[in-house]
Amino acid sequence: MMAADLGIAIGDAFAPLAFYVPGESVTVPFAVRNNGIDAFTGKASVRVKLTTNNSNIDPPLEVSSLPAVVTMTNVAADGTVTGNVTFVFTSDLDGYSFDVSLEVTPQTSAGVNIEDEWLDDNTVQSDQGLELEYVAGNYGGRTGLVMRLEDADGTDFTVAMTGGGYAQFDDGVDSGNPAGLYLWGVNGMLNSAQPAQTLSVTYIADTDTESDDTINFDDAGLGVFDGIDTIYSNLRLAAIVAPNLTLSTMTLASIQSGVVATPTAITLRDIKPSFDFGEVSIGRPVGAFTVRDITGIVNINNSAGAIRVNNITEGSLTVDGLITSLTAQDLTFASVSVNFEGTANRTAVPITLRDVSDSSVVLNLQLSTVTVRKWLTAEGFPASGNYLAARAIGTLTVGPAPTTADPTSGNFFGDVFVIGGINRPTQLGTVNIAGVLAGSLFVNGSVGAVTARTVNSGSFADPTASSWTPTMAVNG
Repeated sequence: MMAADLGIAIGDAFAPLAFYVPGESVTVPFAVRNNGIDAFTGKASVRVKLTTNNSNIDPPLEVSSLPAVVTMTNVAADGTVTGNVTFVFTSDLDGYSFDVSLEVTPQTSAGVNIEDEWLDDNTVQSDQGLELEYVAGNYGGRTGLVMRLEDADGTDFTVAMTGGGYAQFDDGVDSGNPAGLYLWGVNGMLNSAQPAQTLSVTYIADTDTESDDTINFDDAGLGVFDGIDTIYSNLRLAAIVAPNLTLSTMTLASIQSGVVATPTAITLRDIKPSFDFGEVSIGRPVGAFTVRDITGIVNINNSAGAIRVNNITEGSLTVDGLITSLTAQDLTFASVSVNFEGTANRTAVPITLRDVSDSSVVLNLQLSTVTVRKWLTAEGFPASGNYLAARAIGTLTVGPAPTTADPTSGNFFGDVFVIGGINRPTQLGTVNIAGVLAGSLFVNGSVGAVTARTVNSGSFADPTASSWTPTMAVNG
């Protein structure tokens, strides 16, 4: 059987960066030497091998790159061929500090491994280690860092930070911090003076038929950081943009006490449970908040800007603070609640609801306008738990009018509760229902004009009237 004796050396040009982030690659130059006494014809297969040298990983783990293959044609004794081999840092590496070595395997010209006569010289270790940092943004003298990660389902996504700061996963082992994703600003600048920062989590489309377009952030195969689900920040965040995000729990909290200079605009998608109900908890002021596809729980424990919600099925959104507006579409067996007891809640807040079924919307606010496209029930008639409640409503409009293509448009098959409150004018002003009103109006105060195309309810004095002034459902 053919045999060979090849040796490997790391090229002098090898100059690794101070650190790498997931998704980046390191290229190692090499020289393969024919240490045999005869000329060699065949191939040399060279791999990069990384071995963890972290004290908390015992025994050390070893990972290898795909091989780089160089052709050796009649290379004389002591002759060399050179090349480069590349290693890509993936997000599932259990470690963040590595020793790097090269290994050469002789092959026939057809690429079949052959025996190496002397194994002591076919592996070489560099005196320069490699560091892997789970960071994005501007960090350690490098700018524009983007992490490329892969979740447990094989879905690729990126994490980026713009505005001069950086996002960093911290497992808490060395820092003593709670494990989480920390958002840091520009070094040396007070939070109030920080440029606005944006955190982006973005799905990457690929040809892998087994992956999906949903990012399982808290089960993302992040090696030593796997399972992290808390974002800590008290920066002047402009936005968190995270389409296609799935998580069992996520918390946006403050690193330390202090006033957040500017509320954060947040965009999330696919808030789903990994096990039971997922939960997103945000304990700081929020700017524009956009979320879709919720089957879990979203809690905002502070004030918020314009809230846009699309598709809540057996999930809930709760805001304990003042909002500027709410637009919600496709609510099915869902719960939306906005609670604010301060005097500022007298500010008018517009509400738009589309395609609601078997859901509750409770708004502890004074509302100038509430616009509903349709509010139905699965059974076709009003059911308990299917209602709209508010402190006061200036104008409630349900429309447009039914058509042949959409015969249920403009229908309201639910109850309306206007319950008033301390220091608030309690009233239900103008009600205009373009379709069928099949529910009850319970008003603890004054009521204006109510118009409906058809009224099917025992709560009214004249259930066949096209317009009337309610009496039985009015208390006050």
